[in-house]
Amino acid sequence: MLLGAFIDAEFKKNGLDLGTGTGVLSLMQVQKNEAIQIDALEIESEASSIAQFNFQNSIWSNRLKGIEKDYLLFETDKTYDLIFSNPPFHLEQVYSPTENKKLARSSDEEHLIGIMNLASKLLTSDGDFWIIAPNTLEGKLLNWAAQKNLFPYKIILIEGKINQVKRVILNFKRQKISVERSSFIVRNDDNSYTEEYKNLTQDFHHPDFKL
Repeated sequence: MLLGAFIDAEFKKNGLDLGTGTGVLSLMQVQKNEAIQIDALEIESEASSIAQFNFQNSIWSNRLKGIEKDYLLFETDKTYDLIFSNPPFHLEQVYSPTENKKLARSSDEEHLIGIMNLASKLLTSDGDFWIIAPNTLEGKLLNWAAQKNLFPYKIILIEGKINQVKRVILNFKRQKISVERSSFIVRNDDNSYTEEYKNLTQDFHHPDFKL
């Protein structure tokens, strides 16, 4: 929800959703931009089927294309001025002494490097790439992106509650520009949603959903 709400889809024409899941992020972008066309990739068959169903039963079905495929193996002649991803993560904390968790961490990092490679290959010269990740990986993401000539524009630290940073949203461009760094708090101390969260996401909730 947060990544989808923060993505700036204005004036974009061609979007690429890397790991669409059930299609929520793509649906949010076509709701915001009445001109954008989106290719949404998902490797998991059941999730891909749900995304296809959601796309086909939305009022934006003609602008959404679900593709069941591993996005790290995706090949196309197209380029995209908006690429976004909410990738899966197996491990978010420091290295564990157990070998299987080390392998999970390694798998996550190799996966993120693959995403950076793909974004660098398919992003237009004036395009934007957005990704959300555990905040502990911010430094590595910035380093891997720089190796592909992708430079941060927005860095948004996501706090579950005040001073409890869990995620980071990163927006990259091909040009070096001044970085906008900010924090966003999801919940108050009593677990109610903050006003900034309500204001950011209100356009994407069902009318009967009570914040």
